[in-house]
Amino acid sequence: MRKLLLLSSIACFFATASTCRQRTSDAATVALPEKFTTLDTLTTASSESSAERIKNLMFNTLVRKDENFDYVGELVKDITTSPDNLTITFTLRDNVKFHNGKALTSADVKYTFDELFKANGFKAKAFSTRCRLTRPTRQSQPKHRPRTRTRSQSRSEPKTKSVPHITSIATPDAKTVVFAVTRPALRNQFLSNLVAIPIIPEGSVGQQKRITRRIRAVQVRKL
Repeated sequence: MRKLLLLSSIACFFATASTCRQRTSDAATVALPEKFTTLDTLTTASSESSAERIKNLMFNTLVRKDENFDYVGELVKDITTSPDNLTITFTLRDNVKFHNGKALTSADVKYTFDELFKANGFKAKAFSTRCRLTRPTRQSQPKHRPRTRTRSQSRSEPKTKSVPHITSIATPDAKTVVFAVTRPALRNQFLSNLVAIPIIPEGSVGQQKRITRRIRAVQVRKL
């Protein structure tokens, strides 16, 4: 995909820029309406609109919306759903490479989601549901001992827990990724959430964070 080839040029621009413009053949100039501070839109704790715009230029996702607002493959050529809607299988396109020449494989996809959930950033929260904890059954008490509730207890928020939508991610071969979800009704929501997840090369999260630090250092020097 052409988008993936832009990573090195954009990273080079932000990492080495000393002025607002670059006139070399290996750099790209991108005009943004808001401040841009990170290349890492996968594991960050909050959303940044400018970073998302850069992400759309640099990375591809497994699925996208077409002109009819249907979910279709971007990095995948086939999406197969099991009859019970609990398993969704993606077959990757052939001859897709990252900016560094590395071929896209299912290991990159699994790595992307492993890092997403490990960081537990704002995008990871879309793949889970907050559920209220069920209170344990209490034994009946004598009527002459009424229960009392303190002011802090009456005003406290109900306790909740996070229930993941994905139960497993399997990579039976280099071109196949299999996601298992907890409920059949989650299929469309799952596909919708995938649109925002950039697939990155295996082992590249640290590199993105280092480039992000350089970007912020350049911005500080300009101030």
